[in-house]
Amino acid sequence: MIYATERWYANPNWTMAILIGFRGGMITIIRPTDIWAMVIPIFYGMTDRQAVTSRMTVFKKYWAQLLLAVFFFALASVPQLLYWKTVAGQWLYYSYRNEGFDFSNPHIWGGLTDGKNGWLRYTPIMIFALLGIRFLFKKKTWLWPVILFLPVYIFVVYSWHNWFYINSFGSRPMVGPYALLAFPLGYFVSFAFAKKWSKIVFLVLVVFFSGLNIFQTYQERWGISSTEYASNAYYWKVFGKTKMDYAMLGRSVFLLPHSQRL
Repeated sequence: MIYATERWYANPNWTMAILIGFRGGMITIIRPTDIWAMVIPIFYGMTDRQAVTSRMTVFKKYWAQLLLAVFFFALASVPQLLYWKTVAGQWLYYSYRNEGFDFSNPHIWGGLTDGKNGWLRYTPIMIFALLGIRFLFKKKTWLWPVILFLPVYIFVVYSWHNWFYINSFGSRPMVGPYALLAFPLGYFVSFAFAKKWSKIVFLVLVVFFSGLNIFQTYQERWGISSTEYASNAYYWKVFGKTKMDYAMLGRSVFLLPHSQRL
């Protein structure tokens, strides 16, 4: 969708309009909370007030293409709607039953940093992407899509009752936004490479963060760590360990649901 957005604004055409709408629909039907990603094609390139006026002119001129994009957005949901109707007897069916959001009690800090699948805890290299957002205020092309999308998205996904998202290593709902976060990440890399000393520091941190991520993946693979159930205390207990000893094993058993205990 990001690719089609950039191509459409460079040269408005039917193909890219269809692609924006259809991809937006696919994004939404796969994870309904990601419908907020539609701020990307709407606010792309909003650099100043004049750009806002220009944007309205473009929308008026190519209203038919926008209408077609909306049609294909809706079309992407048809297979899911037909499936629900066939299997559940309803056009709209909420399969999560009693699970849901608690917007009055979001776990934002935990979702970002906790030992229990915290995003930046297990994927620390994305810290550079967050630091790179400051450069968007100068470049501006992707400024509004990023700053409108990211805070709301983080608030919503970490308001889910199971904010640490089981069955994953690290915070899986944050994988989708990587496509958008590639822009501030790229700007930060350019900044770091501007000077020799900052380039060296950056590369050292990249190697460390990448190595840490790979090593933690190894720990997860061999049962040394269990990121979806690990507390902060347990995280530091097994930090850097390459094998499980009896003391850690005894403690880790009680991090698992009763059905998984042996």
